[in-house]
Amino acid sequence: MKWAKFTGDSALSRLTTEDINKSFKVFERPRGLSNDDEMTLSLAAKSRGVKNPQQETFGKWATYCLEKNMSEKAQRDYELFCGGWLQYYDMEIRREETDHIMHLEWKDKGKEVTIWISPAAKNGSVPYLRYLTVSTDPPSPPPPPPPPKSA
Repeated sequence: MKWAKFTGDSALSRLTTEDINKSFKVFERPRGLSNDDEMTLSLAAKSRGVKNPQQETFGKWATYCLEKNMSEKAQRDYELFCGGWLQYYDMEIRREETDHIMHLEWKDKGKEVTIWISPAAKNGSVPYLRYLTVSTDPPSPPPPPPPPKSA
């Protein structure tokens, strides 16, 4: 599991290149994120003059509207929770066959969060797994639960 970050993100300036490569994929900052169920981001080019930068397509995994704003610390805590949720899925369920990339987009001063994931979940997001089926391909990960109401 890797985090999607944008060029110029101050959190990346404190990390080594090795740490960035292990935990993040760095993308060019988009003019605006999509309101649709899908968005495409271009990987940041290490040098100018790259004509066709690699792109990743993200699917909307979940959107939660909250009753009140979440503080920046509560937002960060929830982002880390979601990262752990997806890391567990990638490592334990998928046995490292898939390495997802995740981006959380906060709107309305922390009152709404949209979770973007690449590769996108198949057949949309499934809130809860109700039936176990025998299959060689595990189901797409369900989205993490919404942030707590008291954050």
